[in-house]
Amino acid sequence: MASVTLVRTISFSIYQKAKYNYSAAIGKAIGEEPLVTIYPIDSAKTHYQRNCLTKAKGQPVTIPRIQFNNASMYRGLGVSMARSCIINTIFFSSFEFWKKKINSLPDPIR
Repeated sequence: MASVTLVRTISFSIYQKAKYNYSAAIGKAIGEEPLVTIYPIDSAKTHYQRNCLTKAKGQPVTIPRIQFNNASMYRGLGVSMARSCIINTIFFSSFEFWKKKINSLPDPIR
């Protein structure tokens, strides 16, 4: 959960710098970059969890190696990237929409 928060924070700060020119495209790209970086680590974690669940109690569990240049570690990445593009485009676009709406409201303090 902390890694998702960190990735979202970094993504949001990059988006804030480039939003004026490439709003939707930046949202898509920002969602893909951290995913590609972390995907092999997540794959290794998933393989380890599977190994733990398939072994009987007391049997040794093999720990998979994280291999960034192994194609099998990226299996399923295309689907995850498509999902990430859609989710981040909706997130960043709705943020901009509501930000403009809120900023156009009259100031209640004055």
